[in-house]
Amino acid sequence: MPKVDDHGIDQLDGVRVWADNTADAVRLRSETDCFATRTDPGGGLLWERAGTLAEVVDSLLDLPDPGTAAAPSLVIGRAPSLWTPGQGSGR
Repeated sequence: MPKVDDHGIDQLDGVRVWADNTADAVRLRSETDCFATRTDPGGGLLWERAGTLAEVVDSLLDLPDPGTAAAPSLVIGRAPSLWTPGQGSGR
């Protein structure tokens, strides 16, 4: 989902919802400014990573599928809200 401002696309947000309603989300602002989270169905933060696009994508690809033995399951906080069309600035 692109977030557009007066100068064009400001950031890209993406979400993958798993069968158990766990969600992986990515926010990309530039090649060097990327952030990803995994949340449980209630919005509890299970995992997060910030860094370059390559670092974050590599970390997401290494993240075990939800429900598997090695997958993160301990809630470490609340995830930030992703901007969606029709909302305010999202920042």
